[in-house]
Amino acid sequence: MSYLDDLRKGLTRLQNQPLFLQTPMGELEEQLEKLTEKLVGRTAKAPEEAVVKAVERFQQEPRFRHSHDALLVSLGCDRPIGKMRYRLIEDSVRFPAVLSGVDRFRKHRPIFRDCYKGLLDTYLGYHPEMKGAAKTGRPNWELLRSWLDSGANTLRRPDGLEETWVSELVLHPELFSNAPVDAFARQMLRGDDSAFFEFQQALHIERTSWLMEQVVLAQVRAAAKAGITPYIPKLLPLLEQLATQNPVVFNQGLAEVLSAYCDHTGGPLHGALRDFSLHFWGNPLFLRKENSTGWVAVPREPRDMVKKWFKLHVIQQFFNVLAKQDQREQDDVRLKRERRRDFWEKYADVVGDVKFALGPNARNSDDTRMLEVIKLMEGMTLDLYGAGDGQNNAFIMRFGDWVVAEFGHENNACFVYRASDVPFEHGDTSISAQAIRHHIQASDQLGAESLPHRDRRRVGPVKLHHRDKGGRFWEDIFEDALSGRGITRPVAARASKNSATTWKPEVPAQAAKQTPARAAASSAASRPSTTPSIDRPPEAARPAPRQAQEQPVSSSAWRNPSLFRPASGGASTPPTKASTSGADTPSSGPIVSLPFGAKQEKELLTMCRKLDIYVRDMRERQGNLWIALDSPADNRLTPLLQSYGFKYRPGRGWWYQE
Repeated sequence: MSYLDDLRKGLTRLQNQPLFLQTPMGELEEQLEKLTEKLVGRTAKAPEEAVVKAVERFQQEPRFRHSHDALLVSLGCDRPIGKMRYRLIEDSVRFPAVLSGVDRFRKHRPIFRDCYKGLLDTYLGYHPEMKGAAKTGRPNWELLRSWLDSGANTLRRPDGLEETWVSELVLHPELFSNAPVDAFARQMLRGDDSAFFEFQQALHIERTSWLMEQVVLAQVRAAAKAGITPYIPKLLPLLEQLATQNPVVFNQGLAEVLSAYCDHTGGPLHGALRDFSLHFWGNPLFLRKENSTGWVAVPREPRDMVKKWFKLHVIQQFFNVLAKQDQREQDDVRLKRERRRDFWEKYADVVGDVKFALGPNARNSDDTRMLEVIKLMEGMTLDLYGAGDGQNNAFIMRFGDWVVAEFGHENNACFVYRASDVPFEHGDTSISAQAIRHHIQASDQLGAESLPHRDRRRVGPVKLHHRDKGGRFWEDIFEDALSGRGITRPVAARASKNSATTWKPEVPAQAAKQTPARAAASSAASRPSTTPSIDRPPEAARPAPRQAQEQPVSSSAWRNPSLFRPASGGASTPPTKASTSGADTPSSGPIVSLPFGAKQEKELLTMCRKLDIYVRDMRERQGNLWIALDSPADNRLTPLLQSYGFKYRPGRGWWYQE
């Protein structure tokens, strides 16, 4: 057989077998992969000096000499140049020429793509509402947005090998709409920010971009649609970072949160949202603050909601701080002060104008809590003179045609005047305690409670004393006197679990200088998250433990002393065994367990009234029923209270939780 036949047979065998490479091409494949990665991740760059010179040249002669000119100018449209901080995007004549000049390169896809990316960076980096922006910037910015939207489809490569930013841009055309990041909001609200982080990385979106602020607003709107209340603990830290960086966006975001909460819930107290709003916008009752801060952006209904919260807050602060005579006050003095607070806070929703007359001790105090309260009451304070005690202060409330003056110290009477005849003038900056006390003459003191119902319209000014009388609590006497003058307290709605929440500033000095970019688009793999990551709606923030609450409040605590509660969120929640060391149970327990219903409660309250034992019912505010009998050895009620299931707390008395 010839060599030719051998070759023919060998070729025949090869034809019947699959072909494969005998040597691996790993090195070549690795290089190909690197080139592909470099291609999809590439972005056009140029030296800053070259960009500035190109923009200056275009300013003098608005035309492109060649494609490199077009690229350099596209990269520099938002650069502030020279002493005048000239920006090409704010030039109403030359900027349209940039877009028409770049349009000439649409058929040259690589050149057009690079110019497009430079203009996209301008769109993301510049905003007409940013600090220092000229009014002429908005029309050009909107023109650019429309131009980018129309040109996005021409960026695709025929071979399908796209730069990463092109792929992301095609997937998210809403970037050029009025809701540029709403598609990511629901995911981010639930703690999943991976999709937005990929988008941010692909488009090289800077932390200072206005888009990062829109991420916060988008989450606010997504939360509003889903029912905003459980998301407030997540939204407040995001908004907090915007407060100094972009007050306009911050005001818009907080206004939307307040409006959404009002719509979603009807307006029950949310302690943390109240603290947050007051910290950044101040007193909503102070006209100058209301018209010069973010309050002006809040619709009337949610603004009135916060005003009610604020009135309740300042009433509580007056009795918790300004009316407190001594840090070591005796239990009976504290109890009387708390009774007055509990009474007047029930009228918070119907009180009108409020003023606080401060004695010399309060005006000159350097106590942290006192300073916080006085700052809170900005625009509502007067100087009080002649009170006899420098610690005394006064609280003046307007109820329609009547004005009520209540002093801080418990041994002072409460005075009710006609609004047309008060012992001070509108616009006064100071007031005399003696004038308040002696303005009502003895002949004027005809109380409504002493008249037949048909004659109560003739009632006049009255002086009321905080003393239980004739088997009645003074609260009942006061309520009759007020209702006889048309002042009726509203039916209290049961407080929500959010009423006891608090808020305090949490942005450190260094973090305050950063934008909310990383907070809004954080990635656990590459950086620490500045906002809580959650897979379900977050629970409302819980108040601090009782041990921490009893410590002096610092200037940054921003807590409401009247709402200090244990961790379960109630007004006076059951103490734990660890915190009381068994003090809750003065005896081994009730011998007989009795039901405690409406009938038993009525009988118990009647007995307390006869025995002159104060009852404090905090259940309307999600708290407990308290019997102020601080003597477990007192057999008048102790066995019965134990049988009903009441628990004892030293220094407070007996409490019952439904």
